[in-house]
Amino acid sequence: MPDRSDTPPVLLGNEPGSFPHSVLAERHPAIIRQVRESFPYGPEQHRALDALLASCAEGVIEPLPADAHDRERWTTWGADGFVGRTWFDVPWLWSESYFYRQLLEAVGHFTPGPWQGIDPFRPSKLAELDAPETDEELAALDALADLPADEQDRALLHGSLWGNRADLGFRLSAAHDE
Repeated sequence: MPDRSDTPPVLLGNEPGSFPHSVLAERHPAIIRQVRESFPYGPEQHRALDALLASCAEGVIEPLPADAHDRERWTTWGADGFVGRTWFDVPWLWSESYFYRQLLEAVGHFTPGPWQGIDPFRPSKLAELDAPETDEELAALDALADLPADEQDRALLHGSLWGNRADLGFRLSAAHDE
């Protein structure tokens, strides 16, 4: 059996002032509001988004619908042990992933109808890709194959870090801080 003594502790979001807590308490509600305003969703999606917002802020983690295509997978990943607990009291990385899964459920992403398969973040992604810096950054990748390995590594790391700008949560936090 592997030695687990050097395994880092599981991060929870239940410590006010911590990064995980701020994500759960501030960024997730802001993301829900942004998604709600991005498309002309109907009353069903609005109710589901409002319920998710209430669940995130003051409620508990709800199960996926019984007929969800990936419910068994989420059960394997621990959902049964986390449903009914607050978002703040379960492993933060799990809650972060499950939040986005529940967000997709709320907007009807997996349900037959007009919103099936529609990316709720598409407007924000398109706005980010339309920024002047994007063309410059992407053009820099054209010469990547001709660079020595260490410069390729540095350029790829830079590209990865730059890509984090597109993380909608970071954009929301930056806008909130301004």
